[in-house]
Amino acid sequence: MLADNAINADASLQVYSVDTLYADEGDQARWWSLVNNFESAGLKMGDAVRVSGLNPEGFLKVLQSGGNAEDKFLPAFMLQEEVIRLA
Repeated sequence: MLADNAINADASLQVYSVDTLYADEGDQARWWSLVNNFESAGLKMGDAVRVSGLNPEGFLKVLQSGGNAEDKFLPAFMLQEEVIRLA
């Protein structure tokens, strides 16, 4: 069953929820695979694709405040692809 498009279209859903889902599944490979293909989604280096607590060099730009990574938001297209794949 596919996830509701109205939910997937909301780019304000927090990355933490997705990270937790992958941790529960015991598999973060799906996340990294999608991030590594960011160019096919029309993103370029330095675009606002940010993950709290993770900073793989060259792919994600994590804003920091006082040396700590801040919670950021996952672009809707990434969440949509992952939700559909896991559903």
